[in-house]
Amino acid sequence: LEHGTQEGLGRPDAPSVPRANRINTRNEFDYLAQCAGITFSRKWCVSFYIVVPAAGESIDDVMSILSLALIAFNPPRTMTASGELPGENAMCLIVNFDAEDSQKEGEALRYATLLRATLSKTGAALQNIMIGVGRVYTDPMRMDDSFAEASAAAQLAPSGGAVCPYAPHDPQE
Repeated sequence: LEHGTQEGLGRPDAPSVPRANRINTRNEFDYLAQCAGITFSRKWCVSFYIVVPAAGESIDDVMSILSLALIAFNPPRTMTASGELPGENAMCLIVNFDAEDSQKEGEALRYATLLRATLSKTGAALQNIMIGVGRVYTDPMRMDDSFAEASAAAQLAPSGGAVCPYAPHDPQE
């Protein structure tokens, strides 16, 4: 996503997300996924927003290590797709997976925890990464919502590296 005009997502609890270069139709999504060799055939999709803290190493080197690690991260019975977010020291990972309806959020957190453990083994530069976890959706066209939620979760979480699920703000609190 490029930074552009901020728009709400149509729900009062949804964070805003940049809308430039947005995929607007399911046909467009399916075409682009097919061109990239990606098949979103499983029931659930979730976005992870992975933030790399500033470290002594070159951020370009750290982002390269992270990019390679995300390409290699492909748990059984999942499809993953990742992309770098230039200027943010962050990457996005989409995980497409199957789970029972009542277990979808737990599975998403399990994948995020597995990802964090995997990344922490790749070197000191990725020891303190922060992974924001968006909500889980059946429609891959909702990944912009999940991405915005994951980004908000990572940005509002305490520092020090962790897996942070999105928790919508209840205006009644």
